[in-house]
Amino acid sequence: MGPSGKIYVTNNGGFKWLERPGTALPGRAGRRDYAGGSIQMVDPGDRARSRRMYDACDGRRLRGPNDLVFDGAGGFWFTDLGKTRERDADRGAVYYAQGGRLDDPARPIFPLERPNGIGLSPG
Repeated sequence: MGPSGKIYVTNNGGFKWLERPGTALPGRAGRRDYAGGSIQMVDPGDRARSRRMYDACDGRRLRGPNDLVFDGAGGFWFTDLGKTRERDADRGAVYYAQGGRLDDPARPIFPLERPNGIGLSPG
């Protein structure tokens, strides 16, 4: 839940599910399953309306956003883990967004090997 009362979603874009006895696990990105990653905003008062906020930064498409945390200024940091395919994998990144835009290209932390999880220290 964001400071505006809206819900922010890290949409990883999809992947193939791996069936295992008694469970299903997320697997590789498949050509038919993968739509590209994005950050979406949902208004709880009007759940039918979700808005895609970001799907790229400086021409680099988001591949698999998966974690998000807000700071005291109302902006948020999020990780983009990337996707794994049969013979290759994406390099990940950490991004910052505020005021309806992703920050300038110098601000993302890229490249990272599979960034997963993000938090802010108090103070």
